[in-house]
Amino acid sequence: MSGAPSDGDAERPGLSRDVLVGLDGDAWAQVIRAARAVIGERSATHPQLAQLAAMPVGRLAGGQGRRRLVTVLSTDPGIAAAVRERLHADGHSALEAHLAAGAATGSSPAPESGSGSAQQAKRRSQRLRRERDDWRRRAEGAEVRVRVVTDELERLRRVHAELVDENERLVADLAETEEARRRAVAREQRRAEGELNRLRRELAELRRVEEGRRVDEARRTERRRDDEARGTTAASGGDGADEDGSGGFVPGRPSRLPPDVARGTTQEVVTLLHPGRLVLVDGYNVTRQHRGQLDLQAQRRWLVQLVAQAARVHRFRPVVVFDGSQESASRPAAGGRTVEVRFTPAGITADDEIVLDLEATDAPVLVVTDDRELQGRCRDAGADVVAVTPFLGALTSPA
Repeated sequence: MSGAPSDGDAERPGLSRDVLVGLDGDAWAQVIRAARAVIGERSATHPQLAQLAAMPVGRLAGGQGRRRLVTVLSTDPGIAAAVRERLHADGHSALEAHLAAGAATGSSPAPESGSGSAQQAKRRSQRLRRERDDWRRRAEGAEVRVRVVTDELERLRRVHAELVDENERLVADLAETEEARRRAVAREQRRAEGELNRLRRELAELRRVEEGRRVDEARRTERRRDDEARGTTAASGGDGADEDGSGGFVPGRPSRLPPDVARGTTQEVVTLLHPGRLVLVDGYNVTRQHRGQLDLQAQRRWLVQLVAQAARVHRFRPVVVFDGSQESASRPAAGGRTVEVRFTPAGITADDEIVLDLEATDAPVLVVTDDRELQGRCRDAGADVVAVTPFLGALTSPA
């Protein structure tokens, strides 16, 4: 049959199952294409065909998918006729004729007369069976590979889920560890600060004890001198005058202390702080030792206020010298007019400013500093020099 199927073809039975099974790969591919188009058009009115229409081409090429399609084409005359019409319209007239011949006879077309045609048909049939078996094996192998890949994919999904859970656990552990480390650092900082404060208190106590020891030593020295003086006076008939006729304090450059006043003590500072005495204080040398935890403005305010209170009691003339220009730091107001607060100009240190003040006067001057270099320069200029600790002790002692 070479032309389009006639109207009577729709009344014929479906296509031959044997012919459909025996088609080679190329012919069956054309049948699949035509059948999918026909079934797709009819699946809306035939719900039983919907599942077959949804199958991919690969599944219809062999195995159960091919068997199901062969069953539909061999049992449904309407679909079989429509597939033949589709094949004819697509230019596959020879294939359509081959299927039509098989449908008319219920089997493969009758072979031509002669043993040669029979042998040829037999060989063709054997070849088709081999191809069928080959496709079947390929399909079964593909199904096995699909199952293997599916199982591997499922395993990888489980591994991925386990890795996600492990990552979340590690992140939580890391956060917990970081929090514990932060708390440990905070505890160690608090412990170190407490230890530092304890050491500062112990140092202050040691300084206080040392100052008391020095005062006691000075008093014992004074008593020994008094005892020696009384013994000398008794032996000489009561003449207790020094070589210059005076055993008291003599201000000067440097001043002369009474024999009973020990150097480096608070008593020495109190003696030197007589009314009218010019006192030059190395400002930051004092504050950074005793109020170093404060900012610079608070340090200056503390020192000036302390010196002002003592100056009103002892009536000396204090000058507190700080490094830095006045424009870069606010002048402390606590001292009022009692204390002269001086900030050195650019290029001049507080040490140089104090030495310049010494060289500009012949009056007795007391310098307060722990800077050894500055102490040496001031002593060379004839000034009386005292350390910071006994000076602060004298400021808080009664007049």
